[in-house]
Amino acid sequence: MKKELNVLVTAAGTQTMPGLADCFHFNGERRIRVIGADAVVDPSLKQVVDICCQVPYYDSPDYLECILDLCRRESVNIFFPFMDEELELIHNNLEKFESLGVKVAIPSEDVIRITNDKLFFYQWLRNHHLPVPEFYEIDTVESIEDVCQKLGYPEKGVCIKTRFASGSRGVRILDEKADLYDIFLNRKPNSMVTNLGAFLDMCRKTNSFAGLMAMEYLPGAECSVDLLAENGKILYMAGRGEEDVYASTPQSCKLMSIPKAYQIAEAVIQELRLDGNADLDFKYNEKGDPVLMEINPRIAATMSVIAIGGINLPYLRIKQLLGEKLPKLEPHYGVRMTRRYIDMFTDEQGENLFWENTEV
Repeated sequence: MKKELNVLVTAAGTQTMPGLADCFHFNGERRIRVIGADAVVDPSLKQVVDICCQVPYYDSPDYLECILDLCRRESVNIFFPFMDEELELIHNNLEKFESLGVKVAIPSEDVIRITNDKLFFYQWLRNHHLPVPEFYEIDTVESIEDVCQKLGYPEKGVCIKTRFASGSRGVRILDEKADLYDIFLNRKPNSMVTNLGAFLDMCRKTNSFAGLMAMEYLPGAECSVDLLAENGKILYMAGRGEEDVYASTPQSCKLMSIPKAYQIAEAVIQELRLDGNADLDFKYNEKGDPVLMEINPRIAATMSVIAIGGINLPYLRIKQLLGEKLPKLEPHYGVRMTRRYIDMFTDEQGENLFWENTEV
């Protein structure tokens, strides 16, 4: 049995934390004590991680020092920042973590700079002659209609999104043919479809218009490629087809080989010279080809299905950071995952309640 480790993960309150914690707990080599940090801590989180700690929001002036203090207090060995918004702050203070003996699972400064801004990333792809969907910058409300026309609206749909948000925040699909009343009446309230008139009306009423971008709408299903790389060379890679996506999080998916997406991933990762984990999100175009939408230079939310499928990417990242020998592994294509709700209970004091210990 290898040396026990203490691993810190931020944004631990997310709905996908149970799967990530399982990747660490069921690694097959050593005991890992998972420390979860979040700005909002529900007592039931103690059923998922070994230690749960409340910290300020990432944009608080006290955030960094609280994370460092947590590392000291819990003798953290490895730190996985889980939010895109905190990556720059953490990277700018790496020496403070290193002085505590903490290894941080974080990409290079260049990778963070290139990938955190969606518009800049698309420009970078184009400048490096890598495949990229048609896109335009939107810097004023008045330019929205013109940009949409360039993308073929109203005959074709258009995707508009903010440059920096994540988790499907700040994304709308403009479709003049969409029946908005039918969407209101018959679809669950997670549709991103609207039309140009409604979108313009919303933008004209705000006093805080932020820069946006518009891109061609890709009508096909979503898929992803998750990987671990070293200096631009991919060590492990697995694709997954996503059949039901809610707020950017797959509710069901299947491990599958996606050769065209793999080729794009290899080219992008090589050009970025990326070290560590990455998640590349694709969508199929009208021809049925995967088109790269964005890249997250960190562990993705849906890691457990890949670990069950033979490649435990979060734990392999730990081994990489520790300089341990990495095994030869191949994904078991065809493995499926379906998410369902589970009920977690605590009493008034925040202590866990379980069915087997409760009289009903």
